[in-house]
Amino acid sequence: MVNMRLRVQGIEFAYNSVPVLKDVAFEAMEGEIIGILGPNGSGKTTLLRCMNRALSPSKGTVLVEEKEIGAMSRKEIANEMAVVPQNCIITFPFTSLEIVLMGRNPSMDRFKRETREDIEIVKTAMEATGVTALAARTMNQLSGGERQRVIIARALAQQPKIMLLDEPTLHLDVNHQMEIMELVSELARREKLTVIMVSHDLNLAARYCDKIILLDGGSVLAAGSVPEVLTQNNVEKVFKIKSLVQYDERIDAYSLTILGTVSGNGN
Repeated sequence: MVNMRLRVQGIEFAYNSVPVLKDVAFEAMEGEIIGILGPNGSGKTTLLRCMNRALSPSKGTVLVEEKEIGAMSRKEIANEMAVVPQNCIITFPFTSLEIVLMGRNPSMDRFKRETREDIEIVKTAMEATGVTALAARTMNQLSGGERQRVIIARALAQQPKIMLLDEPTLHLDVNHQMEIMELVSELARREKLTVIMVSHDLNLAARYCDKIILLDGGSVLAAGSVPEVLTQNNVEKVFKIKSLVQYDERIDAYSLTILGTVSGNGN
């Protein structure tokens, strides 16, 4: 039986009285990858931040395995949910191993060093993300794809049930984008990890996500499977482009082809 992991109920949020999110609701099961899509300013990152209580919604609730997140401590949230931010700026020359070890902080008592169990968990996380060979290298010595894998390893070291990713493939080369999404997909399947991912890349979302939440003006325009949500009408309305979503047997997944802009000839 697949368990309910996350329930977002009627979330609303405003910056300086300007509404950003309006009655947003959806559910996520264990092992699912859910993509949050929408144009700039549609509230994608704000929604993600409301989910991990970095922001407090003015209305609505977020439930993690039926427990309201507002009633949980920061430590309890971190033990259930890990975040991979859009821009992770690390200026100090930490090694990859040191960065991944930071993922154990929520589970460790203050002023105590990591245990043998912590080391084993970190080792497993680094193996799962393919960064074991990078352990002694500092973050500024790594490529963009390698850095992103280390940050995902840090999140995995928290041993979360839910992982929130904000534009995980942003600024990466195409091959690194594919590597990161293949990794995320594998983790969701193998670890039964629930993944909520903000993305601008419609094609990657179509290929790797089980469900899509399409935001428009802070509201959910559509939610459901890829073919249910990424229809020609929905994509044209929200992104102002003509597109075609098709199932591709070669990759055993959906793909989205951009045909042109609404205002262009694109035919």
